[in-house]
Amino acid sequence: MAAPDDALNVAIVDLTADPLPLADCVVAIDVIRAFTTAAFAFEYGASSITCVASIDQANRLRSAGEVDLLMGEERGQHIGGFDADNSALSLRRLDLAGVRLGQRTSNGTQGLTAAKADHLIAGAATTVGAIARYIAVLVADHAVRSVQIVCTGPQTSEDRHCAEHLADLVLGASPGPSELARHVREANDEHMSAWRRPRDKDEVAAFFADVDRCADVDRHNFVMVGLATAQGVVLRPVYC
Repeated sequence: MAAPDDALNVAIVDLTADPLPLADCVVAIDVIRAFTTAAFAFEYGASSITCVASIDQANRLRSAGEVDLLMGEERGQHIGGFDADNSALSLRRLDLAGVRLGQRTSNGTQGLTAAKADHLIAGAATTVGAIARYIAVLVADHAVRSVQIVCTGPQTSEDRHCAEHLADLVLGASPGPSELARHVREANDEHMSAWRRPRDKDEVAAFFADVDRCADVDRHNFVMVGLATAQGVVLRPVYC
């Protein structure tokens, strides 16, 4: 518990840090696309999202009846048997009202499930302002004195820009959303070069449409707060 006069310590680290440093609050950032997809799932009515590190874990969750549907990717590719890809666009064809989702991705869920903290948050540009407001409440309540922002995408820059934007907000600055949105959109080419195999024209168009959603800074007025369980990290939206 932080004393009233303690200075808030905010650090930005990469997922490659091993082990991840300890902090009172960890925000795992995955802008393109895991936690943007998660945020849209909540917008579309999902009740919870259980994040796991492996495909086997995700399949076991569904087999055990712990989740209803699965979404995610492996190195950007569709996972056989999953109900949706790592894509906000792919969720539109599903009825998610009240649905419990399981999510597994190559970066975002890896960072979130590796984190050790009393307060866990999944972050994206669409929720960045809400995250800052939520952390401000924790700080005011003397529940948090250290915040670690984890950039989960090692090959691209948008997570770093989102992390820096969040750090500025948490420390009292007022960065404009347009600059972050520009950086997210400019990450298109970085992601295209990081893909493991060529995509057809329709897949590329769908990806660009997803990036537009990823760049919709502060679209959501909720925070995806995580609870670490034996099954994974269970996310639920907290409005603020």
